[in-house]
Amino acid sequence: MAYSVRQTDAFEDSYDRALGYLAVNLASPNAAKRLMREVQQVAETLQNTPYIKAVSSKPFLAENDLREYYLASYVIVYQIEGNVVTLVNLFHQTQDYESPSHWEHT
Repeated sequence: MAYSVRQTDAFEDSYDRALGYLAVNLASPNAAKRLMREVQQVAETLQNTPYIKAVSSKPFLAENDLREYYLASYVIVYQIEGNVVTLVNLFHQTQDYESPSHWEHT
């Protein structure tokens, strides 16, 4: 069974900011392209095997049935509801994304 993958506005905003930071601030368009490839690969993987990652062990994320998919420097937080996988947000791994206060605006 193939799942559909969708992105929240928060994910799209974070993803755009990350790409801009890599391409402009760090002057590394190759790093931005690599992130684009990684995100595309994750989306394709989650279409076929969304349960590849367990529900997070981090308390706030676990309470909300959120899962984490780690990339080289980023983490995609996602959720499965029925046959839909939602990419909820994208964070740099150094961010304190597990804090409930961080999620008030997403």
